[in-house]
Amino acid sequence: MFGQPNELAAIPNDGRYFPQIWALLMQRLLAIPAYQTLFQQAYPQISQTELGFQHAANAVAAFQTQAFAFTNSAWDRYLAGMRRHVERAKEGHCSLRPCRMRYLPQWPTLY
Repeated sequence: MFGQPNELAAIPNDGRYFPQIWALLMQRLLAIPAYQTLFQQAYPQISQTELGFQHAANAVAAFQTQAFAFTNSAWDRYLAGMRRHVERAKEGHCSLRPCRMRYLPQWPTLY
């Protein structure tokens, strides 16, 4: 934004102008027809003229929460009580290198 002539770069970099910046960012988003549709689906009870950047931020947060949620990792399975997966991993670790211990070695504490 800064360094290129545009309506946002023309606003002074001063905290007093944040509301204006958020409003202009929302205008940019709502200028994209696909985003208009997505906002209508996400916020059917709110008209486009009432949408603020907080709605866009919440939509991004909801997307990130869903897109980057890993609920079937080895750790999740362990927490759910499926210990056999961890035991297999421990056995596999020992089978890949000389190991007299059945479990993972204790890593040295670095002080």
